[in-house]
Amino acid sequence: MQIHWDFKLSPVQYINQGRENITFPLLLECPACRARVRLHRHGFYPRNVLIGQDDFKIDICRYLCRSCGVTVSLLPSFLLRHFQRCRGSLLQTLRTYLTSGHNSIGRQMLAFYLTRFRRNMNALVFRFRELGLWLKIPDDKNEKAIKLINLLLDTLPGDPNSTGPQIHINFMALSL
Repeated sequence: MQIHWDFKLSPVQYINQGRENITFPLLLECPACRARVRLHRHGFYPRNVLIGQDDFKIDICRYLCRSCGVTVSLLPSFLLRHFQRCRGSLLQTLRTYLTSGHNSIGRQMLAFYLTRFRRNMNALVFRFRELGLWLKIPDDKNEKAIKLINLLLDTLPGDPNSTGPQIHINFMALSL
């Protein structure tokens, strides 16, 4: 099981500090079984992260619930589940392509990201409106995508003025 955690670090800061210099939280409740037990640190696993054209390997902290035996991974808020490219880099790449036509990641990856994002645009608009952000959405699908990308880039997931953490975490999911 993965849970997102805001370490208040950028991807580059997280990479530079390494696992020795990052303060990992003390988890007192299991997100799987809801038992009020202290989860024990259970090591790390490596994960690849793509930021622009650079490839990095970071360590993800794992916890073990001794009540139910589930392993919980603490995913930094700048990462998306099942995607190597970090959240900001992915949004920047989509915005650059939609505004200037410049592609820096490869034709097939860009097509995958763009198709997935466009499939979720109506759900994103719905979620923003649910949160009280009434938007005037353009009819053109490229302009609509640029507007939504700018909204997602304007606020960070851990920001108190954020539009909601679930939008930032799940905007590329198959079902929002």
